[in-house]
Amino acid sequence: MNNLAVAVEGFSSALDIAFVSSGLESLACASWLAAAGQRVQLRGNDRHRPASICYERNDADHTHAQPVQFLPPAREADGYVRSPDIIVLHARASDYKRALDTVAAEVLPGQTIFIIDAPLMTAFELSERLHAQHQRAAVNIIETGPLFNACKMTGATMHITGAATQVPICGRTVNETRAGLSIGRAFWKNLVPASNVFERRLVHSARILGAAQRLFAIMGTRKGQDSLTGAEQSILTAMTNELQSLGKHLNVSIPKDQSFEPMSESLAVEREELATVVREDLILITELAKLAYVPVPTIDSIIELATVTLGQDLRKESRSLADLGLIGMDFHEIIELVNA
Repeated sequence: MNNLAVAVEGFSSALDIAFVSSGLESLACASWLAAAGQRVQLRGNDRHRPASICYERNDADHTHAQPVQFLPPAREADGYVRSPDIIVLHARASDYKRALDTVAAEVLPGQTIFIIDAPLMTAFELSERLHAQHQRAAVNIIETGPLFNACKMTGATMHITGAATQVPICGRTVNETRAGLSIGRAFWKNLVPASNVFERRLVHSARILGAAQRLFAIMGTRKGQDSLTGAEQSILTAMTNELQSLGKHLNVSIPKDQSFEPMSESLAVEREELATVVREDLILITELAKLAYVPVPTIDSIIELATVTLGQDLRKESRSLADLGLIGMDFHEIIELVNA
């Protein structure tokens, strides 16, 4: 995930949007919305980007390119998330906790927070951080899926491929999800509700399964983008079966066939992505599986191999049920909570 916190003022056709932090997905979202006539400001690291970039969007057989003008950035000390009606957060591993804490410290009653391409159950993690900041604000917290299939930067040109035709969203409660649909469609039209936060994340399990794909590449066993050995395919099948077993307990149907995300040519990027998926999703999945008495030996093995291969204590650095405010709850209590 890439760093993004977007603040949106009002629900008119021309929204005021402020991006905090950096990352290609944040710039892609900024470019997409600015090209649609929204007023975009870049915050944080993105203020060092060019004031104008070209934006290419692939629609069927046509590619459109147009310049996008960004307004001058404001200082973070100006309280950039205090005035908007909507805050959109999208953060990668290196700045993920800082971005959540930034929003938690500034949020006000009545605001709606959208977390783009959120890790599993991020809505509950942000809620816990609000409590840690002594915030008792009545806010809506909404998770969404990714907005694009892929995006990359070449010079000053942003290449965006495949804007998602259906972006699943889900709040902590049914009422939050309804509010998210109503408000979110003011700036992104292709939103569809998920039944709960488990479904929102796990039905698109390609990123989770991609941890094994990236591990194969880093270990040097994978020879091409599309070629898998019989052993590697068996590992992916076993991971899928374990996710489906857990999904049955979560009342979520997980598709058997998933297309993988495109991999980078840089192993350094793949190492970071592998660490991100393990820390943000896989270890939390094993904690949930343990509570549900569902064995996940293949996923456990991927975590251990990634820890050794990357030379990082990924379990120590990972998100946990405690971060979500769910420590001490049994599995059935968690299920009741997310289905409230």
